[in-house]
Amino acid sequence: AESDKLIGGKLLGRDALGFYAVASHLASLPIQKLAGILNSVAFPAFSQANTQNADVSNYLLKATRIMSIVSIPMFLGISVVALELVLLLLGEKWQVVALPLQILALIMPLRMLSIIITSLFFGIGQPKINAQNYALAILVMPLLFYFCAEWDITGLSMAWLAGFPLLFIVFVWRACRAVGIWPVKYLDAIYRPLCNSTLMYAAVTFARPYVAGESGEILHLAQLIVIGVCVYAVGVLTFDRVTLRELTALLRS
Repeated sequence: AESDKLIGGKLLGRDALGFYAVASHLASLPIQKLAGILNSVAFPAFSQANTQNADVSNYLLKATRIMSIVSIPMFLGISVVALELVLLLLGEKWQVVALPLQILALIMPLRMLSIIITSLFFGIGQPKINAQNYALAILVMPLLFYFCAEWDITGLSMAWLAGFPLLFIVFVWRACRAVGIWPVKYLDAIYRPLCNSTLMYAAVTFARPYVAGESGEILHLAQLIVIGVCVYAVGVLTFDRVTLRELTALLRS
């Protein structure tokens, strides 16, 4: 998990590593806060479903839908306002962090969803598949980090964007095979949040030149956040009410 920093530190030096580490920390902060909670909920649910011979695939798809409706807009939101966040929180001298943060945040929804898949395999008593997935990641990602480090910290960030989606496809394929569903059903669980979040990203990008203030001012950032939230909310209420009801029911329980 830290091979990007290890390789980046060796090839790019201390200063570049420091900038990259800050971008990586900001991008992954929600995962650091939520991963423990997610594991503590998902693993028992999968384990209980497996023990009771329930349809584990329904649990997987529901967990994926709920996580997608929250995590995809959250991380794409961080990505689209990366520059404003960095200028406001860290100042102009850290502006170089903005582009890596923008790139890394794009991959974080997949990393969040992969936590559910990891919990699934532990819950159904197949930890060997998790070990295989981890071994595959160890083989693929360090090679990409090594070759992409030629393009400085932006290259390290792009290595995640180039490599992890391919790994995630393998993880999803193995998860779907384990619970007996076609991968297209998994795709159906994430595509609405993905489409709504992409629309949000485009709306914020389009609106940026027209909102009051400048990058680094809290009013400027607040307006972009409000625009993004409103556009995403309209998308969810129009196209994804089923998942919204599932999320609301979970929060009330």
